[in-house]
Amino acid sequence: MTLVPRIAEPLTQDPHCDEELRQRVVLHLGSCRPELARVAVLAKDGTVMLSGELPTFFLRQLAFERARGVAGVRHLIDQIEVPTSTNGFHRFPK
Repeated sequence: MTLVPRIAEPLTQDPHCDEELRQRVVLHLGSCRPELARVAVLAKDGTVMLSGELPTFFLRQLAFERARGVAGVRHLIDQIEVPTSTNGFHRFPK
């Protein structure tokens, strides 16, 4: 599996989205922790993008690790943001 850093142009929702893989990732995240159901998931050709907001870095890392363990995930893009108390959101380097 290749871990892909944040990219400038995320996957877009289109009719060719791999819905079965997306559903497996969504179910896997939700079965772990209810908070992870807030993560948006897009999938296409084995590449999965996680996006949205989670309240802690722990949950962000947990979502990433759980998604990585789903069969069929070849590339993983992390676009999840975690609010901070000083400037709103912590953004990870591209």
